[in-house]
Amino acid sequence: MFPDAEWALPEDQLAGLNRAYEALTPDSFLEKSAWLFASSVANLVRPTPNDLEQKQDEQISAIQRRETAGALLQKEDVESVFALAKLAKEPALVGLALVEAEEARSYGIEFLCRR
Repeated sequence: MFPDAEWALPEDQLAGLNRAYEALTPDSFLEKSAWLFASSVANLVRPTPNDLEQKQDEQISAIQRRETAGALLQKEDVESVFALAKLAKEPALVGLALVEAEEARSYGIEFLCRR
């Protein structure tokens, strides 16, 4: 984001941080995704550089939550939807993402009623 800044880390140090990040990333899709449902503004890996742009980060967070919900809807994976809601710090965000996901038009509420 700021490669020319005086405080920027050298590329070789960034590579090491990226390797550590990858090693600490959970294997499970649900565990990888749960952080998105901790707050309306998720702690994005690459946040908007300007702190005044919180609205943009909120929009990016919502898009990523909808994509996650959409992936579960496409798989028709009811159990994972409920498991994600249990993992989430803000389970209401799971419900909101499900309703707002494009895939929701195809599956409707009947999908969740099959549990």
